Amino acid sequence: MIASFTTASSLPASPLTPATFHASGGIASGIVAPGTASRDRPVRRFAAAPSVPRRRSRRKKRRSNKSLRNRPYGSPRKPAALRRLHDASSPKRTMVVAPELDTRDPTRVGVTEAEEGATATAREQLAVLISMVPAAVVASTVNAGILAWLLSGVLTARQLVLWGAALAAALIAKIGLASAARRFALERSDPGPGLVFIAFGSGLTGLVWSVLVLHMPDVTTFDTGPFVIFMLGGVMAAAMILSTPHLPTALAHDLPILGALAFSFATADGPGSLKLAALVPLYFLLLASAGYWQQKAFLRLVRLEKDNARLARLLRRERDGAREAWARSAEAERSFRTLAEQAPLGIARLAPDGRLVYANPELRRMLGAEDEDAVADRLSALLAEGSLEGHGTRDRIVGSIDGEERELMVTGAPLVGAWGEDRGQIICVNDVTELARATAAIDRLSHHDLLTGLANRALFQKELVTTVSAASRGGRGVGLLLVDIDGFGRVNEALGQAVGDALLEQVAARLTTRLRARDLIARLGGDEFGVLLREIASAETARETAERLLAEFERAFRIDGHQLYLNASLGLALYPEDACSARELQTFAGLALRRAKARPGTALCVFDREVHAEFCERTRLERELHDALRNGQFRLHLQPQVGTERREVVGAEALARWQHPERGLLTPRSFLPLVENSDLLVPFTLECFRLACEALRRLGDRVPHIAVNLSPLALHHQSLVTELGELLRREGVAPEKLEIEITESAVLDTDRAVRALAELRALGVRIAIDDFGTGYSCLTRLRDLDVSTIKIDRSFVAEMVGKEDVRGLVEAIVGIGRTLGLEIVAEGVETEVQAQLLARMGCTSLQGFLFARPLSLSAFERWLEARRKPEAGVAETHRLAEGSRSRPVGPAVVRSG
Repeated sequence: MIASFTTASSLPASPLTPATFHASGGIASGIVAPGTASRDRPVRRFAAAPSVPRRRSRRKKRRSNKSLRNRPYGSPRKPAALRRLHDASSPKRTMVVAPELDTRDPTRVGVTEAEEGATATAREQLAVLISMVPAAVVASTVNAGILAWLLSGVLTARQLVLWGAALAAALIAKIGLASAARRFALERSDPGPGLVFIAFGSGLTGLVWSVLVLHMPDVTTFDTGPFVIFMLGGVMAAAMILSTPHLPTALAHDLPILGALAFSFATADGPGSLKLAALVPLYFLLLASAGYWQQKAFLRLVRLEKDNARLARLLRRERDGAREAWARSAEAERSFRTLAEQAPLGIARLAPDGRLVYANPELRRMLGAEDEDAVADRLSALLAEGSLEGHGTRDRIVGSIDGEERELMVTGAPLVGAWGEDRGQIICVNDVTELARATAAIDRLSHHDLLTGLANRALFQKELVTTVSAASRGGRGVGLLLVDIDGFGRVNEALGQAVGDALLEQVAARLTTRLRARDLIARLGGDEFGVLLREIASAETARETAERLLAEFERAFRIDGHQLYLNASLGLALYPEDACSARELQTFAGLALRRAKARPGTALCVFDREVHAEFCERTRLERELHDALRNGQFRLHLQPQVGTERREVVGAEALARWQHPERGLLTPRSFLPLVENSDLLVPFTLECFRLACEALRRLGDRVPHIAVNLSPLALHHQSLVTELGELLRREGVAPEKLEIEITESAVLDTDRAVRALAELRALGVRIAIDDFGTGYSCLTRLRDLDVSTIKIDRSFVAEMVGKEDVRGLVEAIVGIGRTLGLEIVAEGVETEVQAQLLARMGCTSLQGFLFARPLSLSAFERWLEARRKPEAGVAETHRLAEGSRSRPVGPAVVRSG
């Protein structure tokens, strides 16, 4: 009896709460409910057991309480540095705490919160139940000992020992199940299985107690019976109290005992047994009611503590947010002042009524005033000149400050308080005077020529499009003049670039003086100028302006003691008479300029339909030339070169022909000028060299070498020599079997051409000077270039029989060649008299219609075979020689014939 009271009194007198659980510890002390986390630690799910916080000393606690009493409830204590900054700051600030964002699914918010609440409550129940397992084991052990003593005279020792062993096993199983429930709860977030484990362990213990009840005799038959009944009631009450958080666990323990008691009382024969059996259900109702209300109180306390913990977290968050917001506000103000003091632009703050609240040092310097009133007055005057309305508006203001004109960029932005109230305005003033000047200078540099100061090509193009567009709307005429200075490159080479620059400046100045104020002149590049004639009354007006410009080139240009005379070519096109757009106008003016450059001296060409037709024909022919190169339509005709003594074949000259699919066989006169002035020059030259290599492979030793004429313009292409060397290696032709014919002008052209000829000679290719004596002969260059052959022009050969002076010139040319050890080839030999005269002079080879006209490769082979067969006779030879009637004409990339 004493043991029963002692056991009951040692149990908690009030319902167990999560707080008592955390203070008591136990085997389940590692489980922490979300709502009962320590105030100093964040909430964690199934984290390690929190350490017991150390108690502060009473003195420290009293000091803390005293400090709390000295300030309003809930106001955090600011650090000293922040308090000083707050005291030094001006007006009070309004803090706005932004609500936390809720990123959960709105359709699942209520369900999720209910599920989380139920799980947290179950977790609290499991935690308390696990913590009470040691107390339950101790209570069961003590009560079992007392009952064994009371029943020692009623039951045998063997029965008591067996029952005690069964109870011990049940208690051990209960401890194991509690441990398993703790581990299960740590591994999973669902505490339901853990509660099942605890309830199963409690029910197992209750079954062992019920076995004891069933084996007892009628309690009314022995003296200790009432004490046994009292002890069993105490065991059930203790189980109900220890299982307060979870009523099913208490019922799992007490129901087997109550059932055993009811059965034992109902089957006993002793007096009062039936009454005791009737009291068992009543006692069960009392226990169940008490357990229900205890569990309800426990759950209420759990919810209360969860609400208190959530409220504490919110208060701490509000406190921390207030501290952080206050600190950010103070830091922002300090940063703003530091930035404003060091900023390279003027910053001012105006009150809502327009008063100046703050002005930084840069604004004072910019406005030239230090006094507050003076700064306010000058700033007001500055703002009065512009208009700043709306958020982030800008205005460029040009005003005079201290007698100097300055350009300022003023930006205004309104200040709005936390609740939308007007807090004034921030004004930023930036002095952009130097930037504006630099921008103007850059704009002038990008749209004007540095040398002459005239408009450049970019500005000219822009103004041309604008003028034509305006003319189309207003019905006015526009003229475009393109001016090109002839021979300007020779001035640069002979007198230097400085003289050339001064010459361009004089030309620009002269042309400008001959134009109207509304006309625009531009330097388009190099020695080319463009003139835009705006609002011309008629074509005659534009022509008169062009003639005035041409007249300026009739007078000499005097520069550094040099008197220079220049020729110029002008091309004129009109809108809307000739073109219907700015692009067409520029194109047609360029065509007219090209026609003017083809004329000798200073010339003016006005665009007309004939020029346009020539341009269309040229464009079509250029397109067909590309197709001809791609489709292999070019051919080589060969004209033999024979020795003067035995008349044997010593070589041949290759002459280009175009096998046009529609117009038949064309000579170079119809296409060669276009080739030389396009990007087809090098591909065409390499194609002719390839055909010559193919002819050399086919003819073999029957022709010692083949001569191919090379345009002087091709020598300026750096890749020509390299590509020719690769061609010879690819075709397998010895370089000495290929001879390149160039004119005397190419020898004297430029250093680049001379270097290219030297590289060709180093490659092993023979070099011949064509039409020798018609240009500027330079014997030094002949010696330096290691020339192998000179060719006497056909004009000398044709006139030498009847004119003594021409015959003497031919004899001189032959003498020069013999002195230099060169081969001399005479072109255009048509009579036997000419052939014999050239042989007596010492000429080594002859070429002309006397022997054969230019022949195709197959016809040339037949001509060679006919010469080798005496029976073929002279008639067959002449028949083959008459196969082609065309004569060589003009300069050619590959010699024309």
